[in-house]
Amino acid sequence: MKSRINGILLLIIFCAYSCTKDKTCLPPIPPEPEVWEKFIGDYDVYDTNGIFLYQMEIENIYHDQNNDSLVILNFNQNFDLRFHFQETTDEKFLNIRFHDSVVGYDNYTWQIYSDYSNNNDLTIENRLIDDTIIMKFEQTNIQHWVNEGVPYYYCDCKQVAVKQ
Repeated sequence: MKSRINGILLLIIFCAYSCTKDKTCLPPIPPEPEVWEKFIGDYDVYDTNGIFLYQMEIENIYHDQNNDSLVILNFNQNFDLRFHFQETTDEKFLNIRFHDSVVGYDNYTWQIYSDYSNNNDLTIENRLIDDTIIMKFEQTNIQHWVNEGVPYYYCDCKQVAVKQ
């Protein structure tokens, strides 16, 4: 009788533990993208009044553990701007830095550099906020305009790039 009760008890325990709901597995959490990957994509670029100017694209052209290089295709509708992506404490910051002697689509030479010195402007510039980068940069041909026989050009440019 005791063995029969033990057997029934074991059967009840076995049934109780074997009759559980099927476990539903959650999909794996995708890895956090690299900092530079957040900038990759196609953008429509507007002036500060919302008038469409041109399209541009940001691509990765080189990646390893310590170095990432990006190219902005059709930068200011003048040239493709290649640069080393530099991580900063602000992961959404796009540091264009200074570039001298960039040859444009028209074979004229440009200088381009980011301007971060305007502390009076409350707009967050050269940072990816949601899907938008307010790009602030200066572009000039001051070193080359005489030799190239073109009019002098200087732009303290501010454009709004919206990721598509």
